Amino acid sequence: MPRRGDAAMMADPWAATRPCGGMSIDHIGIVVRELTPTVDWFERRGFLVSAPTELLDSDGRPMGQKSAYIVFENGYVAINAPIPGTGNPLAPYLAAGEGIHSLSLRSRSAKADHRKLAAGGLAAAKPRRASRAFGRDDGDNRVRFNWFPLAPVIPGVLITVIEHLDPLEVLAPEHIAHPNGARQFQDVLFGGSMPSLALHEDAAAPAILCAQNLPRGIRGFTVSGGGESRLDRREGYFVRALP
Repeated sequence: MPRRGDAAMMADPWAATRPCGGMSIDHIGIVVRELTPTVDWFERRGFLVSAPTELLDSDGRPMGQKSAYIVFENGYVAINAPIPGTGNPLAPYLAAGEGIHSLSLRSRSAKADHRKLAAGGLAAAKPRRASRAFGRDDGDNRVRFNWFPLAPVIPGVLITVIEHLDPLEVLAPEHIAHPNGARQFQDVLFGGSMPSLALHEDAAAPAILCAQNLPRGIRGFTVSGGGESRLDRREGYFVRALP
C-alpha cells in the first residue's frame, strides 16, 4: 500500500488523456475475492460504503455475487465478490487479479438499447430483471433494474447496459454523505481506445478519458468534492481519491 508521500512519486496516468464520448457511464465494478479488505480500504479514506448485499434475479434467486456500493451524485462504484462455483459472470475475471473489471453503461430503456446494439452484433444476451438491497442495512428495501451484457469489446472488462427502475433510491442523498466530502464521480480512465456505442449521453455522468500510454482496459477513476484530489494505488488499479 503506498504511503501518503508516495503519490508525488508516481507518474500521473491522467497526464495525457483525451475525452471519448458516445455513451454515459452508470457505474464501474471492482472485482475482488473478499469484500472486507477493499471495503475497509475505502472506509479508512472517508468513503461511506453500503452494507454487503446479494444480487437476486427476477425470481428472487441469488445470482452468485455479493456487492457493496460507494454512491455519488452521478453514479457509483460497486465492489463485487463473485461466489465461487455459482457461474457468476464476473468470476473468470479474477484470473487476471483483483481490479476494475466491470463497466455498466446508463440506459433509459434497456429494451430499446438492446435492439439497437443487437443489430450491430454487440448484445450478448437479452435484457433481464434483477434487484439488490440498498443503504447501510441489507434489509427488505430493494432497488430493481433491467440489464444485459455486451459482447467483449474491451479486454478484461465485462460491459453491461443498465436501466434503473428506482433511480431516486439508488442515488438518494443519504447514500452520499461521505465523511471525506466526496460528491461527484468525475471520470473513468481507460487504457487504449474506448469504442463509441452510440448510446445516449448524459452531461452529468462521469467523463470517459482514454490514454494511449497505458495497458488496455479500465485503469482508474476520479472522485471529487470536499478537498484536493490525490493519486493512490492498490492491487494494480489507480484511484484519485481524497486523503
